[in-house]
Amino acid sequence: MANSSYSFLGSSGTRVSKICLGTASFGKHFQNRPGFSVEESHAVLNEYVNAGGNFIDTADWYGAGDSEKIIGQWLSKNQSLRNDLVIASKVYLPMSKGVNDVGLSRKHIMHSIECSLKRLETDFVDLYQLHMWDSATSVEQVLRTMNDLIRRGLIRQIGVSNATGWQLQKICDYSRFMGLEGAISIQNQYNLLTRAGEYEITDVCENENVSILAFAPLKGGWLNCRIKRNQLPPTDSRVAWVEQDPSNRAAISNVSHSTLADKDVTWRVLDTVQDIANAKDKPPAQVAMKWVLQRPKVASIIVGPRKLEHLRDAMEVSSGWNLTDEEMKRLNQASEGEIPYPYDISRSMNNQRMGLKESTY
Repeated sequence: MANSSYSFLGSSGTRVSKICLGTASFGKHFQNRPGFSVEESHAVLNEYVNAGGNFIDTADWYGAGDSEKIIGQWLSKNQSLRNDLVIASKVYLPMSKGVNDVGLSRKHIMHSIECSLKRLETDFVDLYQLHMWDSATSVEQVLRTMNDLIRRGLIRQIGVSNATGWQLQKICDYSRFMGLEGAISIQNQYNLLTRAGEYEITDVCENENVSILAFAPLKGGWLNCRIKRNQLPPTDSRVAWVEQDPSNRAAISNVSHSTLADKDVTWRVLDTVQDIANAKDKPPAQVAMKWVLQRPKVASIIVGPRKLEHLRDAMEVSSGWNLTDEEMKRLNQASEGEIPYPYDISRSMNNQRMGLKESTY
């Protein structure tokens, strides 16, 4: 890929593909949905790397360790690629029923990284991410533990995931005042139907130079525009799968048909995405992903393809074309819901102070 297909992660100097390969579906799917076999997973990895991708995201919890194992088996056969790749994993969720096998305690982090490295068949992880916030463990201890891993050469950089604005700011402040390495990235859901992160997280990322890694850029398949008004979702879609078992709804962040089909903003966004896609002769999914990539501080979007053609389509989003300012404005306006207090008055007054005629969000 051309240089325009890469972004810097925070101030780390590390460049990553604007399309990150998400591997939650490698092996036993963590949402109880059939995943890729070893052979299929390796085919996806080969396709991604051959297309110029260098950023692979996983977690110990994905497939109860299967995702990391499958990546490790592939890495063992492609050792010459290791230095060119940026491998990201995560820690927090339990891998057993042990009482201390959860959270961000020093005990759990130290044990988890050793297990992840064995499964990945590598000596280090480039980006080790705190999968969730842990109220039971002090920020000081978490940061000292992660910095110990950096000094030991087991990880290169620190990231966070599923964090709120105040949590990310606290990590940034503590790392600065303690003289420690802090987070260079935050991996959160971000798409045209999930923009609440713009209330605080985007501002923190701007002020602290933290990169956004956006997962679920298509909101579980909604933004490919296959779902139509007053119709059931396609039987082969993720949304249809969610409807089969209500317990799955929370697992993939409220993508259920019953949750989104009754909202006017959903159809307003889908209509706008489809109109722009028609005008640009692009698939709606590419338009929706491109919007995310062109948002402030987004370094990469994480795609978890179900088919090789999905990956090929996603890779075309990273370079070669852009949405115009007018198209971005249309999508912004279509997707912006009512802004809750105190963000509404804060944004309004700040825009006045800065002489802005309209919000940048």
